[in-house]
Amino acid sequence: MKIKVMTYNIWNYNEPWDVRLKLICEVIDSEKPDIIGLQEVRFDERRNAEQDQAEQIAERVGMSYIYQPAHIYSEKPRVEEGLAIMAKHPFTPLGYIKLTRDPGDRRDAHQRICLGASVKVNGREIGFFVTHFSLSHQARVRNAVETVKYVAGFRHRVKVLVGDFNSPPVLAPIRLLKGEKEVDGVKGFFVDAWEAANPGDPGCTFPSRKPWIRLDYVFVSGEAKAIEAHLAGTKARKGVYPSDHLAIVATLEI
Repeated sequence: MKIKVMTYNIWNYNEPWDVRLKLICEVIDSEKPDIIGLQEVRFDERRNAEQDQAEQIAERVGMSYIYQPAHIYSEKPRVEEGLAIMAKHPFTPLGYIKLTRDPGDRRDAHQRICLGASVKVNGREIGFFVTHFSLSHQARVRNAVETVKYVAGFRHRVKVLVGDFNSPPVLAPIRLLKGEKEVDGVKGFFVDAWEAANPGDPGCTFPSRKPWIRLDYVFVSGEAKAIEAHLAGTKARKGVYPSDHLAIVATLEI
């Protein structure tokens, strides 16, 4: 069977949100993914006291969702940012882990997490995980080690890990995830879906206006093979892009 997965950093409430919300939903409606991992998802009661951004998107595109805050900016008013998983299939939350943060590292100021769900697609349980790594290189290496250990703890025969990893393919965090590098006895087991489907194409995702670096990834493991991957959210409307990141959409054969 084939499934389509997507990763998208939605750039929280950066303006103009009302316009960008419509554009993000148009991208999702156009792509029709089975499962999506979202990053930079905000709940800000000053903007919408009833809904986080994932719920705002999910109700417009007709998908179920889970949202998990990671970093709390303010208690009163409540302002937080986290991750979300959306799917058009039944799913069960698998929980999340907090990734280690170094308070002494200024580029590791925000709490990071990895969120998981078990999504049932045509009778198959897919382990789907989303994360958003630190801005600090040292922290990203720790993030990668902890994420590999966390995902490895689940028994799904197909695992998909998506997110904004804040790192280009040549650096240690990505090489560790792909099993090209070992740190503290930990080595990853993922295949980069973009790399597998588009050999030699850098697949730059940031910034959306003139992308020059890839920070966003779809990783697969187990009984899954990436047969196609492309960028989405590449078009602006009246100078406005859906986000500052481009989305990656990958078709997997299982």
